[in-house]
Amino acid sequence: EEANVTNTLSQQFNRDGSVKVTDEAFADAVIYITLKDYNQTAQAFTDKDVGEYFRLIITAEILVKDKKGKVLFNEAIQGEGKYSVTQDQGEIERISVKEAIKDLCIDTVRSVVEGGF
Repeated sequence: EEANVTNTLSQQFNRDGSVKVTDEAFADAVIYITLKDYNQTAQAFTDKDVGEYFRLIITAEILVKDKKGKVLFNEAIQGEGKYSVTQDQGEIERISVKEAIKDLCIDTVRSVVEGGF
């Protein structure tokens, strides 16, 4: 999913337009994303007390450093996805992970841009 995070984050920055995405060699700052937690919790249960509807949360540390290595931004951000096990488990979980990554990237762009970078 590393490539998915990179591509989604680039798309969100381009969509926002406040920051230009470029090669690291030409960048004023670099964003580093480290996955810290991947958590699924049941939100609804069947009458037999089996999880039926799940919430997936991805937590990542977002670190922005300037060319000299000075930390400009460092924050944990979460992305959320939801899915129901009434659908194909593997496929819907994969889609839910993409949804959580997109949510994480949208919040990352918002936080970094509002931070003045």
